[in-house]
Amino acid sequence: MLDSERDKLNHYEHKYLSIGITEGGVPRMSGFVPWDGTCNAFNMRTPNIYFEEEDFQDPEILEALSRFCVFGCYIFTPLKNYDFLAQFTEIEDLFIRYGSAIRDLSFVRNMEELFMLYLEDAHLPDLEPLFPEGRKYRMANRCLGFYHCQVDDIRALVDSKVYLSELKIWPEKGDPEDKKRWKAARCGRFRYCEEKE
Repeated sequence: MLDSERDKLNHYEHKYLSIGITEGGVPRMSGFVPWDGTCNAFNMRTPNIYFEEEDFQDPEILEALSRFCVFGCYIFTPLKNYDFLAQFTEIEDLFIRYGSAIRDLSFVRNMEELFMLYLEDAHLPDLEPLFPEGRKYRMANRCLGFYHCQVDDIRALVDSKVYLSELKIWPEKGDPEDKKRWKAARCGRFRYCEEKE
């Protein structure tokens, strides 16, 4: 962790904290908004303090983080493992770039407040950890975005009683049947963003 970010962490005075994870823990000055709705963009929990992957093996840093409600996490670098995210059960906004090491979403299962997920490059068997059976959902502008992700089974989303504000899919290659299955989800704004050849 950079000394400047450690100093921010040690002097952070608010209850709610959003974290960013980058190569070397270097802060990012900009990013992009994956959501179309202005209200959804305003609800993004962009990072206050930046970390690197190794920091989440450091007991001192984990102890410092336990003082806060970590309600946002933005990952801008490939990680070897994402299981450590499971300890941050109050995350509302999770943004993951370069997620090719992700093979399931089990780390989100207990994130009952999660209402925004943007994910890139993952291959997932299903979306069940996002929509576990029996969970009661509060009203929120829920947004899901999958960029170049392969999701084998989306029944947990389609069968859930969740109404999404936005569902955005960026497929690696267009497939009419794939578009049709995603369109079965209940949502206010659906975009299937096929790349032009």
